[in-house]
Amino acid sequence: MATAMSPNDNFYTADDDMRLEIFCLVWLDANSNAKDTRDAEQKLRSIINHLKKFQDVKQCQKFIEERSKNDRISIIVSG
Repeated sequence: MATAMSPNDNFYTADDDMRLEIFCLVWLDANSNAKDTRDAEQKLRSIINHLKKFQDVKQCQKFIEERSKNDRISIIVSG
């Protein structure tokens, strides 16, 4: 069963462990707390389970580099 989290947290459910998503969406945005960004995030979360947000380029890069070569990653860079 999934646990409730605030909209600003990275969103993971128990299903993430089962790899039901075919890709991970990574969003790098220095202004991730702006209202329009939060609105866009809510819309994205309604269509994808695995959304990982970053404000720091190095942390984002590390996350991507640690993924398996078989992982499918889509990246949004804004801000």
